[in-house]
Amino acid sequence: PLRGTAVTEVGTRFPDMSEPYKKDWIKKGQAIASDHDIHVHTGTYASIQGPNLETRAEYGYIRTIGADVIGMSTIPEVLAARQMDLPCFAISVITDEGFHEELEPVSIEMVIEAANKAEPKMTTIMKELIKVV
Repeated sequence: PLRGTAVTEVGTRFPDMSEPYKKDWIKKGQAIASDHDIHVHTGTYASIQGPNLETRAEYGYIRTIGADVIGMSTIPEVLAARQMDLPCFAISVITDEGFHEELEPVSIEMVIEAANKAEPKMTTIMKELIKVV
């Protein structure tokens, strides 16, 4: 979202990304999940441009550089928010587990189905988090 013509009215062209997420919001989100028996993980999210789904080589590369998951969303929104100096909390649904050795074909319909299944849990976390931040 920061490529192309600079829109400096909303913030700096080069936002600091050394700590993009508010740690206390993460802790609150984890506590909310725990209170509602929602299983969550923390990890390193790598972003790709998309819209294609990942190749076996991309999954392998992402693991090699230290990321736990890969996706097309979340990061563009975080970049835009940080450009505007807005505090951030991110939550993502892992819709397909592309373990390098076990990669099987996945369709966008499968991804959407997994996302729809997780939506009520994400909604609970977000609604409760909004109440306390």
